[in-house]
Amino acid sequence: MAQALIVIDIQEGLVKENPYNAKNFISNTKAIIQHFRDQNIEVIFIRHSEDEGLLATGSDNWQVYHELKPQEKRKDFQ
Repeated sequence: MAQALIVIDIQEGLVKENPYNAKNFISNTKAIIQHFRDQNIEVIFIRHSEDEGLLATGSDNWQVYHELKPQEKRKDFQ
């Protein structure tokens, strides 16, 4: 059975909004992502997209949050 970790909507603009317990959430997410990468299990990122606004496609806010260290060869979905 194929496995993958799906990371949904953890984007620069949303993290900048300072959600509840953000530091702990990001720390835990980074650890989970690293665990999957260490096991050579694919990590897939899904981003919310808008034509305009906070998460306008292609904007800095739309990018996957930098601390998650998205790899060059990854699958992104919108």
